Amino acid sequence: MYCQKCGTLQTNDASFCHKCGARSSDGKCVNEMIEEPQFTGVLKGSTCGALSLEYGIVPQSVDQKPRVRLYYAVPISKFVLLSILTFGLYELYWFGKNWTLIQKQEKSKISPVGRAIFSVLYMSDLASRVLKTATSDKYPESFSPTFLAIAYFALNLTWRLPGQGWLIGFASFLPIIPVVKAIKFINEHTKDGAVDSGYSIGEIMFAVVGGMILLLAIIGSLSP
Repeated sequence: MYCQKCGTLQTNDASFCHKCGARSSDGKCVNEMIEEPQFTGVLKGSTCGALSLEYGIVPQSVDQKPRVRLYYAVPISKFVLLSILTFGLYELYWFGKNWTLIQKQEKSKISPVGRAIFSVLYMSDLASRVLKTATSDKYPESFSPTFLAIAYFALNLTWRLPGQGWLIGFASFLPIIPVVKAIKFINEHTKDGAVDSGYSIGEIMFAVVGGMILLLAIIGSLSP
């Protein structure tokens, strides 16, 4: 028989598991057992949960490995505020955090820093991944990754417009909002998911300094 607490093979007359010490009596398991064991192999027989598998594969508990944090989620209000006050730099930080999580999940050789710096080129890829995950979690909304990527690219070009036209560049966060919203939904429906709703000291400092620079830049551009 097998100890259903740790899955170690035991002799039929064993009183205790020689590995974890779980108690048994007359070949019948009396310790607290997993309620819904999960097996891989062909079940041949059982006695009070003392299970024998054809291939001797150890039982594992259901949902033993919950889903990990898939993406970097933040509230939309935080994303918009920091994007504006940092002149879009927070968007690059947000991209980098998400690509870092994806790299860890896939164990790939992608460069999170590179994909953050060239976010205008990888926006569609990230949006497609997020949409696929959100759809599998029954996300009620949808969006076009290609359209969002084109809009994001176009808005980033407006920073080069003469006169007061550069102010349009502050709206570069708009095409990312549907992705931010979908990620928040995904993480809220993930056991180990999290939403970074607070502000770190670094984020507060960037926001204050960026806000001051932004105010001066707007005043300067509006002055005759």
